[in-house]
Amino acid sequence: MSMDPYQKLTLQQEIFLDQLKSYIDKPLYFYGSILRKDYFPGYSDIDIDIFTNNSSSTILLLTSFLNLSNKDVSKTVYKMDTSHNVIRGHKVKYANDFIDVEFSIYEEKNKDEILKQHLKKQYMPFYILWTLYVLKFIYYTFGIVPQKIYTTCKSWLIDSMYDYQPTEFITLDKNVFMVEKNE
Repeated sequence: MSMDPYQKLTLQQEIFLDQLKSYIDKPLYFYGSILRKDYFPGYSDIDIDIFTNNSSSTILLLTSFLNLSNKDVSKTVYKMDTSHNVIRGHKVKYANDFIDVEFSIYEEKNKDEILKQHLKKQYMPFYILWTLYVLKFIYYTFGIVPQKIYTTCKSWLIDSMYDYQPTEFITLDKNVFMVEKNE
């Protein structure tokens, strides 16, 4: 796998992801909190990029391996905060007893730009990482912060406090537009 996570994966997670990588015959690229110190094993999901020259084929292999249907695949639009390019892709969320993962599938031609976008959010100042960790600790451990407030605060910390350029990520699902802040 590419871009080794900061946090150690469990043996089950490693085996699962290695088998998936072999099955779809594509590298898996970690991004998000798994690459930083604010990842919470058992609570945080694992974010993974997959790049391909044939999205349909890769999605078919991915959903087959995960035993999901095409209804579990969402179309996405990702607006890059630096270049302002709009990149189309797909998202697939999957969870079982030992792994919670969100896959993002993009065309190979967008690989460098997307990885650059994700990598810049890997190395954050200590005060932001510490604040993210505390926010996640309160959210995951005590459950006293509503999800919407948690998500808004997390996005504000990452986008406003760190790079001052919000990343827009739109999920197109069942003719409904949902705007999410991306980590």
